[in-house]
Amino acid sequence: MRNLANAYSDSLSSLTPKQVSNLSLRGLEAFHSVVETGSATGAAKLMGISQPAISRLLKQLEEDLGVMLFTRKRGRLTPTQEAERLREDVASTLAAVDRIRLGSNQNHRLEGTPLRLAVTPMMYQYVLLPILPKLLASEPELVFTLEIGNSDAVSDWLLREQVEIGMASLLDRHPGIEAEPLISTSSICLLPKDHPLTKLEIIRPENLAPFELVTMTRRFSSRHRIEQIFRKAKIPLKIRAETNVAGTMVDLVRAGSGVAILNRLSWLSLENRDLMARPFQPALRHRYGFLIVADRSLTLAARTFKAYIHEYIRNTIPDEYVELHP
Repeated sequence: MRNLANAYSDSLSSLTPKQVSNLSLRGLEAFHSVVETGSATGAAKLMGISQPAISRLLKQLEEDLGVMLFTRKRGRLTPTQEAERLREDVASTLAAVDRIRLGSNQNHRLEGTPLRLAVTPMMYQYVLLPILPKLLASEPELVFTLEIGNSDAVSDWLLREQVEIGMASLLDRHPGIEAEPLISTSSICLLPKDHPLTKLEIIRPENLAPFELVTMTRRFSSRHRIEQIFRKAKIPLKIRAETNVAGTMVDLVRAGSGVAILNRLSWLSLENRDLMARPFQPALRHRYGFLIVADRSLTLAARTFKAYIHEYIRNTIPDEYVELHP
């Protein structure tokens, strides 16, 4: 690669129009994030994309500029002299872009900006629904479109560009989709108040051997994971009822149709106070987050939406229910 000092002066302003037109804003953001965090891993977390995506963006930026920006040794990225020269100019450029995005009015509104969102039923009921009134009231001009479906449907809508951002389980990964972790939870065993298992502090598969269970249908990965746990423990799984809605599982336990192993997030409803919950071991973890198309920047509406979600979870959902990922 050519040395930047020989090809250009020390700023982006000296690049030719053709070179400037070839520059990727996403690439500049990746460069800035790596310099600020000191690693591709930190940059990936900051931008909400994967580490391989950061590497691809940096490689393309180096090709566009015709210089080496980082030396790579034992997995570490060290800025070259050329990168140090560009650092301030890139920061100024990104700050100018942010001002353009947000507009000159500090009290900007999302006037006419569409928010095209897809969520799973779990994310809708326990995360999105409580925040919708606040979001829509504070942004009265926001044009809101919502699709609800399973994780596969959310990914399909994203890839077809029918929605801009999704919220779903992160257990299944899809090519072309970047995942940004939001929360993780564990499973509990849900019981009627007079059930004999309420005397236990922790419930394990062997404790459930005599009892019938209410579960999710086999379309859900959590059902398969429960089956694997019981199979490994050599405990027969006695299914009394199965459903595709967590709220229905709660209703069936309340009606005395069995006990349930379900996501702790489903236990947030105040109506569940007539039931008892106990931690289930071995731990059955559930991870949820935002899904976006790889290497695609989010609109102001989507970024505002993400900020509302983070604020709601941080200030509203107790720590014993979820672990928040910043």
